Formats: sequence, structure tokens, C-alpha cells
Amino acid sequence: MLTNFKNLKKLPVETESGQVLGHINDCDIELDSHAVNKYSVSPMNLFSLGPTTLISPDQIIAIKSDKIIVSDALVKQEKETKNNPLEEKTAISVNAEVEN
Repeated sequence: MLTNFKNLKKLPVETESGQVLGHINDCDIELDSHAVNKYSVSPMNLFSLGPTTLISPDQIIAIKSDKIIVSDALVKQEKETKNNPLEEKTAISVNAEVEN
């Protein structure tokens, strides 16, 4: 099956158990192999400044016409990272300061 990025951006991303994570807003492509390296998922709420979730292709269980389903383990990994005081912080905009 083929699709374009415009169609992927419209699809909600949720876990196997139905927890909505957001929607695809970007992807990184490996130039040598022309393969998707990771997808960037933003919260659904337009005004939400929630964290962006990065998903690798092997964490995706299915891409359907109405949604993208990812492993429930993705949410568990995300929670474990939040509890790690040494985690990397990412600026959410250009010239933004990273909070510790």
C-alpha cells in the first residue's frame, strides 16, 4: 500500500488499548536507505504544548485508513523516561531555553 505524507498527517495515533497520543506532524528519513527513521507525534489539541512523542517504525503495529496503532509499550517507555532526572530536555521552539 502506498500513501503520501499529507494523508499520514491526518491520522490519529493511538495505542493498542485505545489511548490517543496525537497525530503525525513530521518524520525523519534516512537519506542512504530512503526509509523512515522516526515519526514525530504531537498532541491532538491545537493549543497544547505537550511533549512531542518520537515513534520508530518498528513500534507501529498497523496503519489503517482511520488511524495509526502503536504498541502499548510505547506509553510505558515514555512514563519511565519522565521519571528519569537525567533525561534530555528538548526546546519546543527556536531560541527557547531548555528547562531542567
